[in-house]
Amino acid sequence: MVPFSPLNSISDCRCTARGVWLVCFIVAGTLLWPTDGAVVVAAELESERTTTDAGHDLVEQLVADQRFQDAIWVCRQSIATTTTQQIQHAKWIARLANVLADQNALTLFAGKAIELPQRLTPAIQASCQPIDALLADDPDLAWKDFLEAEKLMVRQRLLRAAIVAAVASSSADRLTDQLVPMISRLQVELTELQTTAAESRWTGTTSPTNSGLGGSIHNSESIRSQYTQLSQHLLLTRVSLAVLLTELFAPESGDYQAAAADALALAKETLLGLPDGVPAKRAARALLVECLLRSGQTQSAGQEIARVAADPSIEFSPQWLALNVRYKLASGENAAAADLCESFFGSAGDGFAPRALERVARSVEMDFAKLQVLLAESSSDDQIAAWLQTIEERNGAFARRRAEVLAIRRLRGAATGQNATTTPTVNPSLIAAQGEDWLRRDDPGQAASLLREAALAESRPELSMQYAAKSAAAAIAADDQSFAITVLRDTARKQDTSEHAAGLMMQAALLASQPPQAGGDDSKARLARLEELLAELSQRWPTSDSALKANAWLGDILVAQDRSLDAAGAALELLMLGHNPQQLDPVLTRWFDYLQSTDTESATTALASLAGSLDELAAETPELSADIRRASVWLFDREQFNTQGLEFDAQDPSQLFLQQLARLRSGEPETLNTADVPAQLLIRARWRLQRDAERDASLQPTIGKQLLQWPQATPWQSAMAGLWAAPNPDSIDAIKQLASSGDDPRQSLQRGIDLLATSSSSDAQRAAVQLSDQLAASLPQRSEQWYTTKLQSIRWLSGLGETEEAGKRAAYVLLVHPPQDPELKQQFADYSSN
Repeated sequence: MVPFSPLNSISDCRCTARGVWLVCFIVAGTLLWPTDGAVVVAAELESERTTTDAGHDLVEQLVADQRFQDAIWVCRQSIATTTTQQIQHAKWIARLANVLADQNALTLFAGKAIELPQRLTPAIQASCQPIDALLADDPDLAWKDFLEAEKLMVRQRLLRAAIVAAVASSSADRLTDQLVPMISRLQVELTELQTTAAESRWTGTTSPTNSGLGGSIHNSESIRSQYTQLSQHLLLTRVSLAVLLTELFAPESGDYQAAAADALALAKETLLGLPDGVPAKRAARALLVECLLRSGQTQSAGQEIARVAADPSIEFSPQWLALNVRYKLASGENAAAADLCESFFGSAGDGFAPRALERVARSVEMDFAKLQVLLAESSSDDQIAAWLQTIEERNGAFARRRAEVLAIRRLRGAATGQNATTTPTVNPSLIAAQGEDWLRRDDPGQAASLLREAALAESRPELSMQYAAKSAAAAIAADDQSFAITVLRDTARKQDTSEHAAGLMMQAALLASQPPQAGGDDSKARLARLEELLAELSQRWPTSDSALKANAWLGDILVAQDRSLDAAGAALELLMLGHNPQQLDPVLTRWFDYLQSTDTESATTALASLAGSLDELAAETPELSADIRRASVWLFDREQFNTQGLEFDAQDPSQLFLQQLARLRSGEPETLNTADVPAQLLIRARWRLQRDAERDASLQPTIGKQLLQWPQATPWQSAMAGLWAAPNPDSIDAIKQLASSGDDPRQSLQRGIDLLATSSSSDAQRAAVQLSDQLAASLPQRSEQWYTTKLQSIRWLSGLGETEEAGKRAAYVLLVHPPQDPELKQQFADYSSN
């Protein structure tokens, strides 16, 4: 097989075999290696090929054996023996670019799949560099258009390799979105160059820059012939590129069908535009059959194949035989397809013995057709695995990857239940074995992709998770932590009824919490992903032990971000989903932490919502009912807690304390016994009593007296209890002193103001006005807080009956510092007018 090269249309390397013609190189439902940039055009010899260019033949063989460095050396040596004005120089430059493309194509599989587009662009640039350098040295080369065509072929080769890597990736959808525009741009450039080539058929006889094409400016017929071949080649390339686009989509998807329909329309248009009898016409016919098969027009494909088979002027080559095999399979004629393979491979294809297969003509199309037959017949794993190995031995590692993608797509179809009547079952263990084989070859990236497919397709949880663990380990070895996390998460979702699924998701979360081995860590994105994994674990497996750990971890993350309410909500959600008694204490802790740090109004709304949820849970879960009702004594507002019929254990200091607290909050005379009560409960009970007193000033004397006896009270707590118990000059002065001496003066002043202003004592309220004036003096004049502080002093004075003083203050503000806000200005005016 000799890949078609645009420069080869400039004659000096000619095939002497009979029946040289161009054919489509698309088989087995995928674009296969080796082609000229996935295209599609290759020279198929009726008998053994011979050429007058031994160097070219040598490079082809070296590339086939993946001896890229040797092939590069041969190209460079040949380039050194020619001059830039010789066509041979340009041809060797083009051959070097294609060798580099083949070499760089394999490097696209190394590294993180999600970074594939970032690796693709440098690979294209590096491969095209020899041609770019030549054109930079001499922009007016006679064969410039042909070299530009070679660059487009190089891009198509590498795009095809990128698609292979993308299809097997867990990030296939995102990669598709990035690769589609690249294919579209190439399609546009192919069209533009084809138009240029078509026009040059007529302008070449008068253009000095084209004189080198035929050796003479007057050799117009030679120029026209060369540009005609280039134009036809580019037309075929456009079709093959349209076919290549379908490879990005699953065959069952609407995107695939749309892309196949577009490719078919272009193939028909191209076929009609080519003259009869030219090799390109026959290649276009093969492309048409390919598009018909992909579009599901099986009958039309069969009719086209029959016409070619009946035409004595066309050799029914292995490529057409492969198309016929695929047609038979698409028609459900599996036995007939197997017979066609037998006619080509004979007995050599049964045992897959390399030596026996050496006698069989190399045809990558038929090799893939044989694989499709094996898959369609649900052959044994050993048979399919052996044939995958044979494909690699006959066609290289890239063909092996393509073959595995074909098997993966069969596997996906079976796993998702799509096309269940036509898609045979592929054993996931086969794909897993291929992955482990790549791992032994020190290719962890490819191994991770294949093991992931096996994990997601395997129905048995134990094996599925085993494959997932191996896939994650391989991905980590390939420095692709994101892939490892994804495969663990996706497998846990797939096997969500397994008792070990939550543990697998926790492993994904643990991995997500670790910085990647390579650089470029985005800690913000990593934390967001960790939060997402922990939340999903809690919600999907709420009854598991892993969910309790994950929820606690998630809560700590949210609290560290000052998202206490989110942490409380996440804890409550897990309790509501799992009804797990062990989760009640974490819920109470998270909610208490949030409530004690928020304002009174927000706490009131949150408590009402929480009380409704916990009451609902208590009604549904009897084993939680008693604990929830006991907790309501120190948690809920007075209108929400209800302990009627609830029994307390008098021998338990905590329960006895709760019983006394419930009586006190219900309005009964009670003295609280705080001895032997856990410190945490005392802290919560103090908060509860303080909140009751803040919401209802009539309770302050009773609660104040109780809090005066509270152990380990802070100075503020003691002063507040003293004020509530007896709002006299001593207790008021204690508050004023604390408020004026705090480390944060404005905060401590506001705290003192809030305590004094809510007291029933008019003296305390006047003290609040004094502190408010003190606070206003520390604030920037005309600031929002300054106006608010001034207004609250005026409001309290008015409430105390000192309306004249309140009016004077309001009038002063309006005269000296009038606010810009109309609403605020009106509030001051209302007091001023009174």
